[in-house]
Amino acid sequence: MPLFQQSVLNKYLGELNKEQVLQAYQSFQSHFHDPAKQANILQAKEEQYQEGFLSELFGGILGYTLYPRPQYNIKTEQKNLS
Repeated sequence: MPLFQQSVLNKYLGELNKEQVLQAYQSFQSHFHDPAKQANILQAKEEQYQEGFLSELFGGILGYTLYPRPQYNIKTEQKNLS
């Protein structure tokens, strides 16, 4: 059973700017398809690459604003306080 109805998917996919999607995918490919970077990512522990991943993918490619910048819309995970 699909998560969204096909008509809903078609509506939102039709509203996407194809040029922006293509640019974002090309940026994604240039960073994450680089064999040297892939090797380094595979060797890193999750905690070591978390900030880089958020910065590169969400900040650089998808256009989110990372904390602590003003009007941020994404943060790294918080430690449990209890």
